[in-house]
Parts: sequence; structure tokens; C-alpha cells
Amino acid sequence: MRALFRALWLGLLCAGCAAQALVPSPTPQPPQLVVFQSSPAQAVLFENGRPQERFPLPVPPGCKAQRLQAGAGRRLALEVECASGPQVIRGEARPGAPYQVTMAWAQEAHLLGWSADGQALYLRINIFSDPKIVRWEWSGKVRTLPLSPFTYHLEEDGNGRLLFALTQGVGYGSALFVRERARERTLRVEPEHILAFARWSPQGDRIAAIRFPDGTLPFPAGELVILDVNSGALRPLSDADAAQGLPLFWSADGKRILFPRRSPQVVEGTPYTELWAIEVESGRRWPVMNLPRTHLLDFAPSPQGEAIALILDRGGEPRAALTDWNGAPLSILEIEAACCLSWTR
Repeated sequence: MRALFRALWLGLLCAGCAAQALVPSPTPQPPQLVVFQSSPAQAVLFENGRPQERFPLPVPPGCKAQRLQAGAGRRLALEVECASGPQVIRGEARPGAPYQVTMAWAQEAHLLGWSADGQALYLRINIFSDPKIVRWEWSGKVRTLPLSPFTYHLEEDGNGRLLFALTQGVGYGSALFVRERARERTLRVEPEHILAFARWSPQGDRIAAIRFPDGTLPFPAGELVILDVNSGALRPLSDADAAQGLPLFWSADGKRILFPRRSPQVVEGTPYTELWAIEVESGRRWPVMNLPRTHLLDFAPSPQGEAIALILDRGGEPRAALTDWNGAPLSILEIEAACCLSWTR
């Protein structure tokens, strides 16, 4: 069965090569919010807080959408969890009547992220047999990277530098590396901690990450930290929530960070997560979203401007909403069964 999945994946990639070869690079457009709706399975593009366009992004039967990331133009990548393991679906919608949606699948794949130019995906593939880190070009070409198969996080900056983290497993801690022009250097080793969601600053001189103790303790508390790119020196900024798998984001000017923080509310042993912002230099922080009895499921700031999109769960009903870096009153979006969201580039 595993061989069949692998053959199907390679076939789809090759089919993608033929289909995508004639597709020009997308024309740069202002960022748009895109929300994945699980029922019906489709991506919904918003403009000024209102749904404007929809196009299908089918999920395999029995699978559940986990994470959405947008690349250049209307190119989307969706990670889904299936009984056979994670898969990554990519799709692009081009204007027409109806939309022309080109799609391809990668079996046994975990989505690490997009390239800096939004033209390729970084994946961890063959998770259960011979794991590899690959770059999946939009043309369909797949290139294996000379990175450890234990890599769990990867991000590329605008200069082509790769920031990646790896761990050998529970109890082994983690390490953060920078790879540039085929040269690799160790930025920091944490024998007793995991460094998660490490992100380049817009200026490329600092890295923000969420650090938490390595171990099997459920719902671990963590801290937001800043690392110097040259020395690897670490500076704690704030306590942070590491339990829900939520990332952090820099503001476009590199002066603020948006991050998840543990709520003092706990119901039936499960902590709630709030959304906070902090000034990197002064350490001043403030709540962006801290509604009572509300779970924060996903969030992302606009690449340009002050808007922040969120998905919240109050009483078992996920809702998408907009706010801003100052914590303006929530504006609920007209969409049901919202799963995950991102902003186009």
C-alpha cells in the first residue's frame, strides 16, 4: 500500500509538471485574506471583510484539514491529516468561469512552509519510512535538500538563507541552524528545551521563537524569546503558550511580535489561549484577543497594514473574525465551518 501511495504521489507530481509548465508566474496583488471552509471544502477570499470569491479545494475522504498557507498569487497549500498520515494539497485558482483550479497531492508529507518568493513548498516527506526534506517547485520538480531528516521546522528569508530546527526525539532537546550558500552553522543548541516556530525578523538580524521544556508534560508553558543571528545569544521577552501549536508573527516593521499567551482560565483541565502583542525593544505588551471562555484556533496578521485575522471557538462553533494590532473590537466574518486561514502575498 505504501508503494502504491508513493507511485501515485510521483505520478501526480509529474502530472503537475505538465499542467503547470504553461502557467506564468502570478501577477503581484495586494494581500487578501483567505479562509478554508471545511463544509463545503473550499477556499474563500475576502476583501474589506466580505467574501468575494470561492473556489474548491477538495479534501480526501476521511481526512481533516489542519493548516493553510498561501504563496504567491492565488497559490495555496493545505495540510490534511488522514488515517494513513499527513498529506499536503496544493492548488491555484485562475480567473475564469468557473475557476480553473490546478491541484496536486503529496502523500506522507508534512508542510514546513513556502519559499520566500512563494513559488515553492518545503516538505518533510516519507515520514514513516525514509524521511527527507524536499523543495517542491510549482513546476512540479522535487529537489531533496541536504538537511537532517529530523528537521521539524524550516523558514527561508528573502536572501535565500534557511533557518531550520531539528530534534532527535523526546528528551533530546533541539538545535537551531542557519544554512547559507551551501554552508551550515549551528545557531543555538538547547539540550533541555524545544525551539518552536522560529521566524526571521523582517531585517534578518534577529529570530523570534517560542521555547518550552522538552518532555511529555501535557499543555506545556513556554516563553517568547529573541535570538541574535550572529551570536545565537538568547533574550526572553515574555511568557507564551506552547500547548496549542500556534505560531508567532513579526510586524512588517520588525518592532512588534504577535504571539499566543496562556489564559488564566482553565476549564476541565484544558487551558485557553489568548492573543497578545509585544514591543520588542521596550517589552511593553498588551492583549489583542482575550475573550472569556474562548479558544484561539488560528491567527495571522496581514503582510501589509494592521489587520489581524483569527479563528475562535466559543461553545464548539469556530468563527472567523478580524481585529488589529491594538485589539480593536472583533468583526465577525460571514463564513461558517472555518478551519484555518492565511493571507495571500
